[in-house]
This record gives sequence, structure tokens and C-alpha cells, in this order.
Amino acid sequence: MTLDIPNGLVFIALGNATDQNYGGSRPGTDLYATSVVALEAATGKLKWFYQMTHHDIYDWDANAPPTLIEVNKDGKKIPAIAQSTKQGYLFILDRLTGKAVFGDEERPVPQSDAPGEPSSATQPYPLKPVPIARVSMTRDEVSRITPEAIASCQAQYDKAVQMGPNTPYLMVPSIVFPSSEGGGSWSGASFDPTNGYILVNTRSLGTIGVLRPQKSSGILPSYAKQKIAFDDPDGYPCSAAPWGELMAVDANTADIVWRVPLGEYKELTARGVPKTGTANAGGPIITASGLIFIGATADLTFRAFDEKTGKELWSTELPNNSVDTPMTYLGKNGKQYVAAVISSGLDNFNKPKVEAGTDKIVVFTLP
Repeated sequence: MTLDIPNGLVFIALGNATDQNYGGSRPGTDLYATSVVALEAATGKLKWFYQMTHHDIYDWDANAPPTLIEVNKDGKKIPAIAQSTKQGYLFILDRLTGKAVFGDEERPVPQSDAPGEPSSATQPYPLKPVPIARVSMTRDEVSRITPEAIASCQAQYDKAVQMGPNTPYLMVPSIVFPSSEGGGSWSGASFDPTNGYILVNTRSLGTIGVLRPQKSSGILPSYAKQKIAFDDPDGYPCSAAPWGELMAVDANTADIVWRVPLGEYKELTARGVPKTGTANAGGPIITASGLIFIGATADLTFRAFDEKTGKELWSTELPNNSVDTPMTYLGKNGKQYVAAVISSGLDNFNKPKVEAGTDKIVVFTLP
């Protein structure tokens, strides 16, 4: 939850309905699942809501806290929120009304073929900014890091269905972008009020999935997603890089100021492959001097970036991944510190796996 003290509002990002990939037992839009709701903080009264995915069958729960921002548009200062999403979009909404500040529209989307599944005919799309993660792919957009990767990934692509944005999990294998592991991280975005930049990291990872019969809670017939790895023979993602990015969005125009790969596989870089970015989880912080600090990546590295340009300024390798949002504070000695938690708790996030016993708090400061 995010509290807006001046306006007396609390914003809550809500998860998806169950069963998460089949909605035969829950026809309709399924309010207020996969939505941001604004409540009057003093009373709990509903002020407005915005549903990012109607009748969610993609596992695109709103997993990040809304970020308070301000937008200067048409001579007016608009209090707003920025909501990063697993479906690869950044929604910028007026805090007082819930309306999309830069416009949105309902667009027709591909339909499910699961028996008894009443898919939503349309889904909301923000007109700006552009998608912050990959939302679909073509056959030509497979990874090209090796000839073997091209051949394997195109062969996998040819055996699955990909119908563009909002391709659902089907009774036959389909390629879904982003997957339930894609889009914005659970940490949400950060905002710098001095220049109006929204900072957000994303994952452009897809998955092949197919629906299989199951019993919901042991009672109702239902269908669940069976994941099929969409990787090349060496275990790297089959979609073209970047697989993870860090970017700055101008809150006043909703334009992307810069976007850079976040993370690398050093063995690929050594072979001459440009930085690919990695899967990432955990968010950025911004200091008053214009430094972005972020861990998040699957390469055990903690980094600092120049907020104005996206240039990487410093990095250090850690004993484990920092899959959190760092914090910064001023010590009693007058020095500024940056701290992060590192943990071995996400084994399927690591490549290669990291042994347990490296859970620590790491703290940095200048000499």
C-alpha cells in the first residue's frame, strides 16, 4: 500500500483472482482483481479503481506498490501515481480521479480456447509511455547469440502459438509475453521530483505454456498452466535481448529518456556478445546527487548509474544476489551509506545457483 498524506488517500495494488489461468468459474471482469484501488484513508471508502487486466487469466497480478509522482502537463501540476505491471506497461494515473493522465484505450485481444472460458474481449492499453518490457515477439526476434540458439529457438517458436499482446495460455502451447515472471519487478518504480524522472527496471521474459486439466481446491474442474522452458540449448532465454532493462521515463511527457540493459552474463560478454541484461527482481533508489543504486540482477552485482544518462558508473560483485530495493541513510558520523540485503532464497532466479549461507546485509560508503 502507498499512502498519500496531503490528499488523504491510500492506494492498494491487488492480486489476481483464482484460478489464476482459468476463469470459467468467475465470468466477468472480476473486480477488483489485478487493479489499483484508491481508498479514503480515514474511512476506507472507495474513491476510484483502475483495473489493468480484466478477467485476468495471465497471472498478471498487480505485484508492485504504486509510486507517488507529480506530472506537469498543460500548465497544471497533477498529483499522480505510476504503476508498473507484470504485463509490461507503466500506467500513469491521476491520484484524485484514477484517469490515465496520458490517455488509454480498450483494444481487442486474442481469446482463450479453454472450454467454458469467457475471456475478456478487450484490455486497457496506456497510450503513453511505450511498453516498458517486451509484450510480444515474432519469429525473427529470437535470440541470436549463437547459430544453435537461432535454430533451436525458431524451432520452438514454430511449435507454439503467438498472437501478439495478450496472447493467453491455451489448450495448445502458446508463447506469452511477458510471462508471469516478466514486466516490472515487485519493487515498483522510484521517482525523482527534481527532474520528474520515473526510474523502473523490467524483465522481458516470455514463456511457453499450455493448459492442463486440474481440480480447483479438489472440487471444481479447472485448468492450470504447465510451463515449458523457452530457452536455448545453453539455458539462455530464447527471445532476443535485452532480457532485463533499467530505464528513465519523463513523468511530464511520458517519453522514455533512456533505457539500458541491466545485468550481464560475463561468459557471453567475454565472447563478444553485447550486454544482454538478466532476469531481475528488486528496485532502484535515487540519491539527491543523481545516483541510481540497484542490485536486482542475476549476476551477483550491485551497481550505480548516472540518472541523467543511464551510464553505469560503478559496480561490485556480491556473494549473492540483491533481490530487494536498497536503502540509503545518513550515519551519526555525517557519512552517507547505501545498504542492501543479499539472499540465497530464490534458487530458480540464479544462474548458476548460489549456495545457501550467504544471506547478509551489505553496506557501502565512500572512503
